[in-house]
Amino acid sequence: MSKGPDVVTVPNVRGLTLDAASAQLQAAGLTSSVSGAYRPGAKVRAQDPPNGAVVKRGATVTLFF
Repeated sequence: MSKGPDVVTVPNVRGLTLDAASAQLQAAGLTSSVSGAYRPGAKVRAQDPPNGAVVKRGATVTLFF
């Protein structure tokens, strides 16, 4: 019996560095991409989809710095 698509809940990565956010998303089974200019040491100020959203495993979360 199939359980349907494998889904995960998007974690909150706002306020984290790129490395920390990427690691947390990867641990949740998600990938990340950066939108706009990124400076080393910058913190995530927004993400899409937002934390708490339910998405398919392997989905991409866009990070805004």
